Amino acid sequence: MSPPLFVASNGQQTGPFTADQIRQMLAGGSLKSSDLAWREGMAEWRPLAEVLPSAGAALTGMAVPLAAAAAGGSAAKWGLGAGAAVLVLALGGVGAWQYQEQQRLAAEQQQIVLEQRRIAEEQARENERRLQEEKRRAEEEAQRLAAEKEQAENRERELQARLETERRESEEERRQERQRSRERERERQRMAEAEQQARQSPPPANPAYGYGQPQPLPGTPPSLCRECGVVQAVRQVNQQGEASGLGAVAGGVLGGVLGNQVGKGGGRKAATVIGAVGGAVAGHQIEKSQRSHVIFETTVRFEDGSVRVFNQESQPYWRQGDRVRYLNGSLNAY
Repeated sequence: MSPPLFVASNGQQTGPFTADQIRQMLAGGSLKSSDLAWREGMAEWRPLAEVLPSAGAALTGMAVPLAAAAAGGSAAKWGLGAGAAVLVLALGGVGAWQYQEQQRLAAEQQQIVLEQRRIAEEQARENERRLQEEKRRAEEEAQRLAAEKEQAENRERELQARLETERRESEEERRQERQRSRERERERQRMAEAEQQARQSPPPANPAYGYGQPQPLPGTPPSLCRECGVVQAVRQVNQQGEASGLGAVAGGVLGGVLGNQVGKGGGRKAATVIGAVGGAVAGHQIEKSQRSHVIFETTVRFEDGSVRVFNQESQPYWRQGDRVRYLNGSLNAY
């Protein structure tokens, strides 16, 4: 037994029907052979004349006797009726083919519309994903630039603080050096005055001849020697030289060139500034270290209780505890 049929007539689907029911509806005129039919196992809807060939034959068999009866048994009229029935079947087949072609074109058009809609949706999703990715990258780049800017500002503040500290230390060293220079100058003047007074005073006479300075009595403490003292300490000092500024300029130029090769955009500018400042600081320190020299500091406590510090470039030949005398602008052991 063949599977039941479903019929599409006048835009409506009905069924399922058996083959006999289909033939009865064709005979009754409720169905046409051009109406579409489908049963399980078929790939698409087909006309009833193709799905159920007996339906077209039944319709033809019905049309022939009717045409013959109407013609009164005439052979010519019977042939005309048969031709009319065949024409009806042919027109029905053409109509079914046109309907199927329209259905196929409509299905293809709907498939094209669905495919275009799917492509448009995928393109929209892809555009949204790209926009989100670009937004995320822009936010990350902004955060990175902000962090680089903050780091550059922190390094610049540190360098400025370091430069200020070094400037103060340099000023303090120069002030101390000027103070020591003034002390040495005063000491030279005092010693020159003492030497001048010694030259102007008469030479001591021999007491044996009854003139000259009287000798101190036995038990009398000796007179105070203000130029005499004892070495308290001898120390080697590395004294930095004065920078001319050329080292800072050269270091700043080199540091700016190196910093300009780092980063991009605002980060490159910050790196250039930091490199220039750092190079200037390094060049200044290098120039000062190259101009530095070693001196020896001798601390002497004099008999009058005063303490003085003497600087000289050559290594002294006295040590801690030795007695020395400051005479004619120089310190000598005795």
